[in-house]
Amino acid sequence: MQRLVVFWVVIVSVCIVVKAVQRWALREAVVAMRAVYALSVFLIGNNSRRASMVFPATDLINVCIVSVVGLLSRANAIAHKRLMLLAGMLIMDPAVARLVGIICALFAFIPIIEFVFLHY
Repeated sequence: MQRLVVFWVVIVSVCIVVKAVQRWALREAVVAMRAVYALSVFLIGNNSRRASMVFPATDLINVCIVSVVGLLSRANAIAHKRLMLLAGMLIMDPAVARLVGIICALFAFIPIIEFVFLHY
């Protein structure tokens, strides 16, 4: 009986910490997006500032949705594996966009570079 109580105390403590980290991460993501939007030089491709904010926002939303669905589908090993791989691929998008910006390539090269990274 005592082991069961300790087990549940640990589980509840972990859940509280995870919830606090989730709230902090979401708050920090919103603050970071607002700060970047305030910069006049923040542009993705030839888009306006407002259109450029769509990309990081959708990246954040897509990674969160796919990660949560992947974690919830742990009982189905095939779906879990593919969803977690997809979450990993989606998180690569901002890094590849920065790489394209550093090498001064065209905005259209982002999908090409992602395709090459994913297939080799």
